[in-house]
Parts: sequence; structure tokens; C-alpha cells
Amino acid sequence: MREGMRVTLVGKPNVGKSSLLNALLQEDRAIVTPIAGTTRDTLEERTRIKDIHIVIIDSAGLRAKPELIEKKGMERTRSALEKADLALVIFDTSQPLDDNDKLLMHEVGEKPKLVVLNKSDLPASWQPDKIKDFLANEKPLTLSAKTLNGFDSLKEALYQKAIGGERVGESLIITRERHRDHLHQAAHALQNAGKSLSEGYSEELVAVDVTLAMEHLGIILGKTFEEDLLDKIFGQFCIGK
Repeated sequence: MREGMRVTLVGKPNVGKSSLLNALLQEDRAIVTPIAGTTRDTLEERTRIKDIHIVIIDSAGLRAKPELIEKKGMERTRSALEKADLALVIFDTSQPLDDNDKLLMHEVGEKPKLVVLNKSDLPASWQPDKIKDFLANEKPLTLSAKTLNGFDSLKEALYQKAIGGERVGESLIITRERHRDHLHQAAHALQNAGKSLSEGYSEELVAVDVTLAMEHLGIILGKTFEEDLLDKIFGQFCIGK
């Protein structure tokens, strides 16, 4: 079990990844310049949207013909992308589509993603039909990391992706803060129950902690456990309730 959905920002150089990171954090954490390739390493930061935790990773730009020093940064970008639960795929609509954009979609592949069309404050160079064909079935979000126009839609989309938690590999991602608190309380109660059981305390005392754990889990699941569940649990230990 781990906390927070990992979101990696990916795009070719100078599409506004670092500006988007700063906007999500509401502070200037990443260096932003007009020079392409300013970001050469990954930068990991944490933030919250409503009551969920998100880990955001800024990354070096991906392009088809990188310079030698860029190659190392691109390797780290690919590593961050592989570990991500969600890719935030960023395009600059003020520039024509090129081979680097095509490379980006190939690199992301089947990874869960949100597509962002950035720099909506500038004149668009993309034709609507090209966008539709290029992005296939993905529904893009249009925004400006500079003016923050459309930014609320991005935050809501991220929230919706994380709201129920997702399973990635063997790890369960816990995104809601109150869910995490109830899980911790349930785990603590079960630890106490296990300790009481091993030390020979009465079934009634053990049942108190088990019931408490069930109540915390019930809050998360939105359900109340049946009374006979305790009988089933204790029946497996042949001690009765």
C-alpha cells in the first residue's frame, strides 16, 4: 500500500511541463526559461487536490535526436514514466505537429494518460482534424499554464482519475486522506486484536478490537457488516464469540 497517485509530466522540450508543475504546486519549484531543454533531470513534488494526495514528477523533454547530455535526462524520464500511475502528456498547440510529438505518443503507449493541449493563450498551429487523428481516442484538455485558463478542468480530471484509488502492480494506491486514516485505525485495531489473541486474553476483549476494525473499514466501503460476521471470524479460531 502506498500513498498518492504518481503523475509524470511528459512532452517534448519547451511545451510547458515545468510551468504546469509550478501551477499545480502554486509555487515556483521548477526553473522556467524560453530555452528548450532547461530541465535535464526529474523533479518530484507532492501536492493535494481537494482531499487526495498526488505526487507530480517533472521530467526532461523527449525528442527524436537528443544531444549527448539530454540522453541521460531522457533515460530518467522513461524511468519516471514507467513508474507512474498516470502520464500527463503535454503538447504545445502553438507549434506544428512534428516527429517529436509522434515519438511522445509512442513512448507513452498504453500507459493511463491525460492529454493536455498547452499554450492556448497563443495562436493555434494545429488543425482540428489533425488533432483528432493524431490523438486517436484520447479526449484532450485545452489550457494555458501561463494564464491558468482551463486549469480547473485539469485539476478536476486529475481528481476524477484518483478519486477511487487504482491498483498498480501489487500496490494499492490510497489517495483519499480520510480513507488512509481509517485504514491506519483498522490496521492498528487488528494488531491489538492479534496481540490480545496470542496473549490469551478473553474473546470479548479481542472482539472489541475486531469490531472497531470492521467499523473503520465499513466507513471506507460505505457499508455496515452483518452481526454474524464476528461469529464467522471467531468460528475459524474455534473459540466462539
